[in-house]
Amino acid sequence: MAVTLVKGGNVSLTQMAPEVDAINVLMGWKTRGMRSSDLDIDACCLMLTAAGKVRNNKDAVFYNHTLSEDGAVMHLGSNAASDTSAYFDAEAIRVDLSEVSPDITKLVFAVAIYKAKEHRQSFVQVSCTSIVLVDDSNRKLVSFELSEAVPSYQSLILGELYRYKGQWKFRAIGDGFYGGLDAVFNAYGVTFLNTSSSSSSSTSNLRSSATTQSVPTVTRPPKPASSHEDLDYSTSDSISQNSSNSTSSLSSSSAAKSTGHSLCLAVVATFAFIYLFLLNLIRFGLFITFLISPFLFIAWLFA
Repeated sequence: MAVTLVKGGNVSLTQMAPEVDAINVLMGWKTRGMRSSDLDIDACCLMLTAAGKVRNNKDAVFYNHTLSEDGAVMHLGSNAASDTSAYFDAEAIRVDLSEVSPDITKLVFAVAIYKAKEHRQSFVQVSCTSIVLVDDSNRKLVSFELSEAVPSYQSLILGELYRYKGQWKFRAIGDGFYGGLDAVFNAYGVTFLNTSSSSSSSTSNLRSSATTQSVPTVTRPPKPASSHEDLDYSTSDSISQNSSNSTSSLSSSSAAKSTGHSLCLAVVATFAFIYLFLLNLIRFGLFITFLISPFLFIAWLFA
């Protein structure tokens, strides 16, 4: 039975399909308000050690390097992903888990927009992105769909396969970079051979020659898990808690301001009452004086 994950969720492939050694990782996307041909998206896989970096440039499998050094990971291109007919476009990467080198502890799967900065494109223009794991019989094992609104990322980390206590597990990530494929490569230690060239070189150079690619700086670091243990993904709870704390603080602040305003109004009202009381008292005194003044005058005459 296929498992559908939410962002941050994970599942053990070893437990759910112990007989499966090879899987196809299908990454698909739907564009928003534009033709799919106007948005060129590429898929890649990065093979990482326990340090969270590639061993060398050959651990990056993408359109210009389609087979890993150990033969375990192969980029199949877009034609092999035709089964994802629900998507306008998709690419597939095949992984033979039994052939992955022992020192590789994690496989990261990402998609990136080609020439995103040049064309002023981002994943805001993509309504839905998905990663699906199937076996050789095309049986769906795991899927994760990112349909929520994302910032103007130009590349996305969709998920990762990682070793955990002798098992292969898959985790849904759904995080991104403000940069294209070069930003993803740079974050995981892929440098290519010519790292001394100008950082203004674009990812387009990769499509012609991998040896002339430079590595621009990464605008935003990734957020993959720092270890291969199962973590408590409580981001939503933290956000909710922070929101609640902020709301409580605002409510307390508003209550304090309201109390201060009420106190000021009470003081002003008290002074106004005293003023009116004294004014009326003076008026009453003048009125009484006016009434008795004739009697006081007569008494003075006969005195």
